[in-house]
Amino acid sequence: MSDAHSPQSSVKDTLVSLTIAFALAFVFRGFVIEGFVIPTGSMAPTLNGAHVRMYSPESGDNWAVDPWDPANGGTPLAVQGRPGEELRVTDPMTGAKAGRELPADMGENRALRGGERIFVLKYLFSIFDPSRFDPVVFKYPGNPRENYIKRLVGLPNEEIALVDGDIFARPAHDLEGGVSDWSADDWTVVRKPEREQRTLWMAMADSRYEPIDPERDGRVWFRRPWSGQRTDGSRDARWTFEPGTYRFEGSGDTALVWDTENWPVTDRYWYNESPDSRDQTPMGGMFPKGKVARVFPVSDVRVSFNIEPDTDGAATSATLTSRGHEFRASVSAGAVKAEMRSTNGSEWNTLDEVSAAGVLGAGRITRVEFWFVDQSVQVWINGKRVANGAYDWTPAQRVAFATDLDPDSLDATSLADWSHYTRPSIRVELDGGSASVHRLRLDRDLHYQASVYPQSGPRYGEPALATHPATPCVLGPDQFFMCGDNSASSLDGRLWQVPDPAVAAQLDPTPGVVDRALMVGRAFVVYFPGINRDRGYPAPDAGRLRWIW
Repeated sequence: MSDAHSPQSSVKDTLVSLTIAFALAFVFRGFVIEGFVIPTGSMAPTLNGAHVRMYSPESGDNWAVDPWDPANGGTPLAVQGRPGEELRVTDPMTGAKAGRELPADMGENRALRGGERIFVLKYLFSIFDPSRFDPVVFKYPGNPRENYIKRLVGLPNEEIALVDGDIFARPAHDLEGGVSDWSADDWTVVRKPEREQRTLWMAMADSRYEPIDPERDGRVWFRRPWSGQRTDGSRDARWTFEPGTYRFEGSGDTALVWDTENWPVTDRYWYNESPDSRDQTPMGGMFPKGKVARVFPVSDVRVSFNIEPDTDGAATSATLTSRGHEFRASVSAGAVKAEMRSTNGSEWNTLDEVSAAGVLGAGRITRVEFWFVDQSVQVWINGKRVANGAYDWTPAQRVAFATDLDPDSLDATSLADWSHYTRPSIRVELDGGSASVHRLRLDRDLHYQASVYPQSGPRYGEPALATHPATPCVLGPDQFFMCGDNSASSLDGRLWQVPDPAVAAQLDPTPGVVDRALMVGRAFVVYFPGINRDRGYPAPDAGRLRWIW
């Protein structure tokens, strides 16, 4: 005879099981994984807060934009864009503008999408410590009731310097007079791991998005960012162009040259476009009133393309000219090289060289990437890094090469003025006969801007933390330094001023840093992107589910 539970016993067992399940869920949420919502665009485009998605019929590109119409209290309206209100909508891939090449009402009646929902793996410091470049959730030191998410760029017991967009680090020192020595030889540039670097590349142009018809009403409205050029600098008419492909018919040397004047390589964020945004504002180190998009030249770039030569023996290279130097990455029939030289006419200095016979075969498509990033010149072939030539400059040398400033006599605002920085020029060279170049793309790296403290605080007019020798960022054994990926529009460790009184009294009074006790965990997946309401009904945007790096 089998045992049977009474109804009372079954109800009791169910309630006990539910209680245990709820208890385990709360324990799991409290100590292992917790969900959060991204409130703002300070980590865009890696993570989007409440946003609007734009679509260009000219290029097929779509991109996120920060909402611009707030309701009372600052919460964005559910529908953005009032009829007749001008919005500076520009297609990032073609430069097409609303009211001209794009529909005039492109910024009107746009459905708001919510902030992306993420899961965060909580730090258990005995077994799981934070790593550099983690996207980290933490309690904001200025108000510990608020959760912030930024990228971790500085670790305990380090001194951090943000120079010309890059991160430099050295062991923490006791600084004489509170001023950092940027010329010291113990500084090293911080280089991003491949996965993080690939996440942080931001497209400047991609031949796949070039418009089919660059003319309208007898006017050429789209000019390609690349143009054919002979070795003597004259126009090379042997190049022909189709959407997605640049075709060369001929022999001898030729090049595709980036149009620096009409397509400047800057750290502009299309996410920050709004009715009151401005493309460029000479800062002079100060913050004008209103929303301002500060734009800095960027020389950390990637050139990538698929090359299909018609004959064997083809060779290709990319040359970046900036910071008083030329940097060249090349692939030929016999070798892959990374080189650099001063623009004063000195000889090429080989940073790395690898034998690579028969890389570019006739009729075969090869994916080539040339990286000029974090003080290195790299060559990637079919997704594998083949050559990696690194060079080491101190922060003072970087300032001397990247700007027209004297690193020994910097005033408080000079490094926060974009006009002092050099603008890069880029060319892709081809040798060996006819070939097709597909999916030609230029990306720029994440660029941490120098800035100054805004008017609303006791440090108004001083250089932002870590961006000037006079405001060094020296981290103690339990301190971390955070910056947002949307560097032009992120309230982060560079500009935090006064910690909350309770945080200052009980944890750490140091401005601009995050104490270990305020760290929550690492964001690792977007499990629920912003709801798509563009068709009039809510639908999950499953295509934007992704891992976070």
